[in-house]
Amino acid sequence: MLGISKASASTGTRQLAAWGAIRKVWVPGERRDYYEVVEDLGQLIRGSYNNLIKPRLQSSKDRLATLKVNLKEDIQSGAIALEKKEVLEERIQSLEKVHKRLFQFLPLAEKFIN
Repeated sequence: MLGISKASASTGTRQLAAWGAIRKVWVPGERRDYYEVVEDLGQLIRGSYNNLIKPRLQSSKDRLATLKVNLKEDIQSGAIALEKKEVLEERIQSLEKVHKRLFQFLPLAEKFIN
């Protein structure tokens, strides 16, 4: 009916379910999966934040910490030239500033959506 492949429909359905935009419903006598739209916008926003945004922010924070450690090790081992060291450290500091601002904003955002 939509003119898309089963794989595309399945991927889209999983994404919508992850966002909290749809939920699985049981239809008596049916073995297929059926879904309905979640009409509560607040629930959709909370689900998206908790299932998508918050885990990605934490993951990026962890990756940034790993990046700092790897950079230090690479500089010490000579894998990165000293003339590139300053530029790379500045970039990491810029990312840390953005992260710090995001994490300062999160408590306010969480109060707003909860």
